[in-house]
Amino acid sequence: MLWLNSKEYCSKYQISNTTLKRWVDDGKIKCNKVSSRKFLYLDQNIEEDKKLNVVYARVSNTSQKEDLNRQIDLIKNYMIYNGYIVDQVFKDIASGMNEDRLDFNKLINMVLENKISNIFISTKDRLSRFGYEYLKNIFNKYNCNIVILDNSDTKTYENELTDDLLTIIHHFSMKYYSKRRILLKNIKKSLENSKNEF
Repeated sequence: MLWLNSKEYCSKYQISNTTLKRWVDDGKIKCNKVSSRKFLYLDQNIEEDKKLNVVYARVSNTSQKEDLNRQIDLIKNYMIYNGYIVDQVFKDIASGMNEDRLDFNKLINMVLENKISNIFISTKDRLSRFGYEYLKNIFNKYNCNIVILDNSDTKTYENELTDDLLTIIHHFSMKYYSKRRILLKNIKKSLENSKNEF
């Protein structure tokens, strides 16, 4: 039997001190208290139980690509500083109201498959413009935590409601104008084809 200190154990299995403590609390590994400040951990290979720590970043459109990269770098640096291994990065260029986000849907599927331990995001609305609390509660059922780097949300209920209403108006007006542009384009094409026939 080989016993390792916390630094050796975390280094060997590429986990954070937080994960190590959780594994001990969950009974996955044995811990031996040597003194008031020293603990040893039984070297047990539980790699199959290791869940992932992932990054999720999002911007609304392609002109914000630099912001997307900044988000990812910021989150990675935070994770590394706090002893987390960056296992995977998920990123989308789409509205927070868009339900067809490719990486977002991959992320949800992995959570439901119980593969993810922590999701790191820069701000709450990067994950979802609406229904964040629903997502949080569902993810918690699968022992998946959402870690928000900037959680200093000082908005009042009225401010949040105003922001949400503006987001809804913007989202649906963009959809409306997009359909209108396609319609006008098709009309123009039909007129040109008719002109060519005469």
